[in-house]
Amino acid sequence: MNRVWLICLCAGLIFAMGNGGTQAVNDLFMNIGKDTFDFVVPLLCVTCFWNGILNVAKDSGLLRHAERLFHPLLSRLFPDVRNPEALGYIVTNVVVNMFGLGSAAAGSSMCAASMALRAIRVTASEDADMLHAEQDMEKLRVYFLHLIDEENKAKKPLEKLLKQENADDTELEAAYRTACCIIDEIFYMSIRIVETLEPIADKLAPAGAPFASAAVHFARCGMDSVRILKAVYSTKMNEPVFAHTTKREPEIAIENNKELFDGLIARLESEIC
Repeated sequence: MNRVWLICLCAGLIFAMGNGGTQAVNDLFMNIGKDTFDFVVPLLCVTCFWNGILNVAKDSGLLRHAERLFHPLLSRLFPDVRNPEALGYIVTNVVVNMFGLGSAAAGSSMCAASMALRAIRVTASEDADMLHAEQDMEKLRVYFLHLIDEENKAKKPLEKLLKQENADDTELEAAYRTACCIIDEIFYMSIRIVETLEPIADKLAPAGAPFASAAVHFARCGMDSVRILKAVYSTKMNEPVFAHTTKREPEIAIENNKELFDGLIARLESEIC
């Protein structure tokens, strides 16, 4: 496989030089270091820290006990999932979020913005729509970093109340609502990524299509993380109408945007093929 990639790289360089694209190749190699740095460093810091926390919970057995606790609940929430291994992954995802790692949703969405940004920069177009999309995507990437911090701050009062034996129900529900507001922002900003990509999908260079496709998949992953977390939060709320709305809102939004996501993935993967 390494030989195939080497042949493709060499063929691309020869083709570019033979068609007067030497400047574009130079610009690509000059910018690739900066793009890689912008993508890797923020993601690496967040991932390393939370993976360390998660490993402590795993080695202590705390994560395993929490998975057993939530398994009956989630098997009812997802009755169509009959594969035990698949349900196990869902349970683990929820437990990770409950441990304060809900930034996994923001992390997935930040990856989506970074991948989309990479797709646009690989294309290196001076088109006004492409330049505007690049600016929007950079703002979204930075905003997701901000949302990771905001989500962790919002969870602190909730965690404090959950540790109290006789926590006030009103305060507890208010804390759940605050946490929901932050993850709602993650959810709808993930949709914004795909909405920004969709109009410029046909203008992307072939080399940018795989990055754009990965961006859509990462955005969907972030949205699913929020959906699962809100389904769990809804079971802790006392007000039936708000609890139902909390659970159903992301499900309806995912269904309403299914055509957008599936259509864009099909277009991009057709370009890749």
